[in-house]
Amino acid sequence: MKSTTYDCTVRYGSSAKAATGAVGCGDDDRVGDHVKVVRDPGELVAPEFDGRVRASRAEVGLAVGWEAALLTVSASAVAVGAVVRLVSRSRAATRTAGS
Repeated sequence: MKSTTYDCTVRYGSSAKAATGAVGCGDDDRVGDHVKVVRDPGELVAPEFDGRVRASRAEVGLAVGWEAALLTVSASAVAVGAVVRLVSRSRAATRTAGS
């Protein structure tokens, strides 16, 4: 039985040495592809392909947008609740004064 394996190595520039850190290849990566890798010099964050970092930023932007919308709806609900309570108190005071 024969089998084949696929091994992916990311190198920086024309360096013969493989990149350190966990930069993995995906299904769409091909031999000779040039990619940008975002790297933290202090190595506090694992290296990542630039495209994945941009996608993550878009997801964060979407999450922040939904959070802002939720806060707006919540603040509106609190304001409506406060107005309803004030109107109810005012009507109750008017009824009590009129009796």
